[in-house]
Amino acid sequence: MRFIPIAIIAAITLSACGHTTPQKRSDAEAKPRPVAQAQEAQPTRAVPKASAAEYKDFSGGVIGNGEESVLFFHATWCSTCVKEDKNLRSWYPSQDMLPLYKIDYDSNTDLRKKYGVNMQHTFVKIDKKGNVVKVLPGPTPDALKSFLSA
Repeated sequence: MRFIPIAIIAAITLSACGHTTPQKRSDAEAKPRPVAQAQEAQPTRAVPKASAAEYKDFSGGVIGNGEESVLFFHATWCSTCVKEDKNLRSWYPSQDMLPLYKIDYDSNTDLRKKYGVNMQHTFVKIDKKGNVVKVLPGPTPDALKSFLSA
């Protein structure tokens, strides 16, 4: 008989565990925190810095513009070029790589001659004055990343 009242008291005590009586908050505690509001307003994706190198289509004025860069001789009919284009778009914009310009292989014969490009899927690194630094035909992805490194 003595066991039942102890069991009832224990059950009542245990059922009350973890339950606290709500306390009234002061007005200062009830106001939303400015820090939380600022965090909600932040963009979900990091925005690249303005100085990040880009990968874009070739246009006049990029050769000899005072900036070391790389030219990618690309052909739309070349499956390797199309695959490489997709890889490059995932790598750029980048803080660690040189600016890269995609040049249409078929329509830019003068540039192909100037830089000694004999096949599509060729990359040409040029200095600030537009002079050839190095030519890299048909690179592997690892070799290309190294070539594009600033």
